[in-house]
Amino acid sequence: MKPNKNFIDGKWVASLEKETYQQKNPANLEQVTGIWPRSGLADVENAINAAQKTYQNWSALTVHKRAEYVKKALSLMMERVPGIAEVLTAENGKTLSESRLEIRAAINEMEFQISEGLYSLGE
Repeated sequence: MKPNKNFIDGKWVASLEKETYQQKNPANLEQVTGIWPRSGLADVENAINAAQKTYQNWSALTVHKRAEYVKKALSLMMERVPGIAEVLTAENGKTLSESRLEIRAAINEMEFQISEGLYSLGE
């Protein structure tokens, strides 16, 4: 299994610590569900700096443009519900139906937040 990376400043990057840890399925401890970077302070500082820079750009967008981005993310999430549910089940030891319910709740929350943003404009 290939180790995952951190997503910092629009790029997938390995941890500067060069260490990883294994995540296991709590219902089957023999099943490794992912290999993740063991990030250190420098990784965290890089992520914070990138987030602060990105926040300035995000803040400059109109509510409509932000809603457009969130709708696109929502659309991609809805297309991938079965795969996301399988990963969520393996990582958390949940049933598949519980995972699908949790994903549906996240989708509902995203839809609500989009409408709240537009509502603030009187739409």
